[in-house]
Amino acid sequence: MRTLKTLLLTAGALLFFSAAHAQNQTITLKDGTVFTGFISRQDILSRSGEVTYCAVQRTVAIEEVLSRKAEQRELDDLSDAWKEWAVRNNKWETVRDRKVLSLTVLTRRGDVARDCYILMSGTKNITFYSISDGVESIAIDQIASVRSPERPATLLTDVNDVVQTESVTYSGIITEQVPGVSVTIWDASDGTHHSLDFKEIRSIGKSAFNPDYPIWEQTPFVERLILKDTRTGLVRSTEKGLIVDNGLGADDNILFAVPAGDGMDTRQYSYKEVMSQEKFRNERYHPRYDIILSPGEARINRDSTLCMVNPVDIVTEEGHRLFCIGVEEAPIAVVSTGHITIETRLSAPDDILVCKTLQQDIPISRLGLPVDGTAKKKKQYVEPTQAVHAFTAEMLLGSSLEVVQTVNINEISSIEATLPEAGVYAVYLRRAGTCWVVDYRPPQN
Repeated sequence: MRTLKTLLLTAGALLFFSAAHAQNQTITLKDGTVFTGFISRQDILSRSGEVTYCAVQRTVAIEEVLSRKAEQRELDDLSDAWKEWAVRNNKWETVRDRKVLSLTVLTRRGDVARDCYILMSGTKNITFYSISDGVESIAIDQIASVRSPERPATLLTDVNDVVQTESVTYSGIITEQVPGVSVTIWDASDGTHHSLDFKEIRSIGKSAFNPDYPIWEQTPFVERLILKDTRTGLVRSTEKGLIVDNGLGADDNILFAVPAGDGMDTRQYSYKEVMSQEKFRNERYHPRYDIILSPGEARINRDSTLCMVNPVDIVTEEGHRLFCIGVEEAPIAVVSTGHITIETRLSAPDDILVCKTLQQDIPISRLGLPVDGTAKKKKQYVEPTQAVHAFTAEMLLGSSLEVVQTVNINEISSIEATLPEAGVYAVYLRRAGTCWVVDYRPPQN
């Protein structure tokens, strides 16, 4: 059975580890061809498969090239993928004050015409890079390696690869696999890399990285097994799901999960039944990303920076205690949607209260602003006032606006509230005694 299991792990793990943040892997063949994509089909017995790709680098014989036409394309007219690649690799140039990228429309035997960047052109071979979609048949034995990047700190949802040996379990991202030879896993707990001989591995599994969301929203791909009943010879396929445990050693079974709402139903299959595996992009995939913030920094709805405002605490002539904001020039976040999300890194936990403010005209002396001493001596002097937004403790405590607070794994606090109508609102941090100011302006019909 070891041979069959080796084949399936060689094939299965290539499908198996697909970090959600990457969505695409780097698949390098032994002939030097490099695909950016994923292995979408693998036949166990024939050891063949398909790669679905969005970019490819390859070297071909000149005889294969049917036509080639060089063009200078303005950078601004290119797709985001081409622009990002040109800038990252410093491939663009300036021609008559225009930023351009030299691309070649290349057609080779058995393929469609593609936009290509020529990396090397000789008398016998040509090497090019192309950002274009395609599906290509491959032999599994021709795969040299499959690589995925580490998980970025800003990604909040993902799927962990769980690799078990006889003595230790690693949970993170399989960053490289040399089929049938070795597996390298980045351990998410401490950021270390571990290279494991294929023979050391007892099982490879999957688990949801973020327990607050179903795994079906965290995985970019789902899989399907094609099975053959060893007794009857009948061929059937599973529903789309995930291999959550790929057993080796004494265990010759696969634990396969299919969606049951947000949960899962699991089924166990023998390796003897498996004919092939297929892989598909997951329609339910919904990645959630964090932002990196310094202590005290805040953003609202991800598109503007918020600054703390220290309200001026005054007592009016009538004896009312007011918290006044807008005394000094301070940034007020203007939003056009009633549902707001403030993300911040708090120095300490705090109670958050939200209320709509009232506009008040307050004498400037009560606001701590300078008073013109010369004008004050005049007989008919009337102290000037300043219009400010104000609120009281009673307004805060009596507010019916619900605030939902969560803290994620990066210690970023998310504060959500729904503002019912247009106006200026105070989002007050009770312990700190400071607030953010939000001006809600619904779009006009």
